[in-house]
Amino acid sequence: MWLLSSGHEHGNGTNAEDHHLGTCPDHPVPTGTPTSGTDFHTSRNPVNWPISVGLVPEPADHHRRRALSDTLDTTLGGFGSPAPHQVLAGASGVGKTQLAAHHARALSGHPVPSQRPEVLLWADAATRDGVVFAYAQAARQLFARVPDDPELAAGQFLSWLHEPVDGEERRWLVVWDDL
Repeated sequence: MWLLSSGHEHGNGTNAEDHHLGTCPDHPVPTGTPTSGTDFHTSRNPVNWPISVGLVPEPADHHRRRALSDTLDTTLGGFGSPAPHQVLAGASGVGKTQLAAHHARALSGHPVPSQRPEVLLWADAATRDGVVFAYAQAARQLFARVPDDPELAAGQFLSWLHEPVDGEERRWLVVWDDL
């Protein structure tokens, strides 16, 4: 099972609080570190949009396109409709990863630029560490100052998803594969 979550930061009602990694607080801004006092959330890197973390799998030679593929293409054709969060579940080997990868590639190449994700994150969710690593990598692409602790860096990314910086409205797509 894997989780596919796409959203337009607060523009469509997405709620990054639903993406807790476990022990991270709701708004994990690092404190008590040697750089305490630094505003990690707004210390921005010059970002060359879009950014991508992780590798979206290439189409499998043996993947069969099913009726569900067309339904998903229609249903997930944009951000936040019909719902900002979708979950595909099923037995191993039925094509969930290929469906998610197809969706990620379709959105990334959408003919309307406002429908393309500005952040595309593909996380290996077989372990919690895989998700933490991917989130920490995203934080490193977004911010000039990122805590060394991967948990805090991941929290920084989650905070960015939850709280727009300087009125930003960014579209993002997060895929948890092999959950």
